Amino acid sequence: MKNIWNNIIYSVTLSVVLASCSSQWSEVGEKPQKLPKLKEKLFIEKIDSLHSKRPHYFYSKIKVTYSDEERKVSFKSSVNIVQDSALSAILSYAAIPVFTAYLDTEKITIVNKKDKCYTEKAITDYSELWGIEMSFENIQELFFGLPIGYIKSAKYHVLSNPYEYIISTHKKREQKKSEKRHKSNLIYTYELNTDAKSLSSAHIYSPADSFKIDIKYIEWQEKEGSHYPKEMKISLLGPKTTAEIKLVFNKLRINMPRKLSLIIPENYETCN
Repeated sequence: MKNIWNNIIYSVTLSVVLASCSSQWSEVGEKPQKLPKLKEKLFIEKIDSLHSKRPHYFYSKIKVTYSDEERKVSFKSSVNIVQDSALSAILSYAAIPVFTAYLDTEKITIVNKKDKCYTEKAITDYSELWGIEMSFENIQELFFGLPIGYIKSAKYHVLSNPYEYIISTHKKREQKKSEKRHKSNLIYTYELNTDAKSLSSAHIYSPADSFKIDIKYIEWQEKEGSHYPKEMKISLLGPKTTAEIKLVFNKLRINMPRKLSLIIPENYETCN
């Protein structure tokens, strides 16, 4: 049971690295409507604007449903984030706190209350484990509903599609070459919703590892004049990994100051 929960916690935490594949039409046979054209300059300005809107303090209750080839479980969590500083989370099962997680800009610490032990690893260790670079900033971007991995100074390309607003770090032909040659570069793709006001989905793909993370933003909620995720689904797909994580956010609080800390009891030992 301990190993199962550890794997789930790591998967939920790591899923934070991420971004998006194109959404499918909601009804089979429904003819999609062409969208008004969005010039590349305006498209990038919208992505820039979305990426810059981040709160200093973030708190939310989150219902998590995790499933892979072997199991499906649901549990509740509460997440606190101080921008560019730290993140803490409490995961409960059957209304009992089981795990406490604390992330700063360099490491992830997970305290297992059930087995009275803890695990501490550098974020880079998880990057090497999954074959995709991740950072504390990426984790913030996931919970804030921002374009994950977006770099303002980088070059992006609008992918020609009259029915969707899609921008990527690579042109279509470059993506195909990278996939064919298993190049080590990461491909980031972002899709705006039909009114071009928020993200519809995001995607990160590593051709070298054939590993993909898809994030679909199912519903948004407005708070303090900005939009934050209400419900999202994260899909992890690789040669040795197939998993889905559904996150539903409730009781969202923005910019209410909180001090984050982690206490590890003296009698706790390192988890095996």
